[in-house]
Amino acid sequence: MTLLELAQKLRPYIEKAAISLSDEDALEAVNLFPNWTPDTDRYEKDARVNYEGILYKCLQTHIPQAAWTPTAAPSLWAKVLIPDSNVIPEWE
Repeated sequence: MTLLELAQKLRPYIEKAAISLSDEDALEAVNLFPNWTPDTDRYEKDARVNYEGILYKCLQTHIPQAAWTPTAAPSLWAKVLIPDSNVIPEWE
């Protein structure tokens, strides 16, 4: 078995294990999370996805549509952030 084949075989287990990470740890391992796609059956509330290298959390369960990307649908997705209590972040 090649390294690529092994990685492909382990990927579903890695994604399942990533679910248990805190948001803070998840931000250190964004690539462990599945890429956002409109081709999935549904996104559950609190699911986290990688979109353009940024981690997003699903705000409400929904059936995805191509136009509802995490950057285009703020009612469905929020960027995962760990704010510093001593810093007022810029609004996004």
